[in-house]
Amino acid sequence: MALAVHHNATRVDLPGARGSRGLYIVAQLHLAFVACEGNDRLLTLNLLTRQVVQSFDDPSTHRAYFPLKNIDGRPVLRVMAPR
Repeated sequence: MALAVHHNATRVDLPGARGSRGLYIVAQLHLAFVACEGNDRLLTLNLLTRQVVQSFDDPSTHRAYFPLKNIDGRPVLRVMAPR
């Protein structure tokens, strides 16, 4: 996956990602949230260090993570789980 960082395109390795499907960037916080379709993970990427700083995955809960656009000026993460 190529991300634009400081007006330069660069490729960032995302350990633990399979089938990157969604990307949400919070420029003010220098973070990117990457939704992975292939292994149902949500990764948090620090755009300054280009390192994955957090990974959300718990297949036993069947949770799905959806980074959403700004709502009232702030980023939102929707977490859905079966009933």
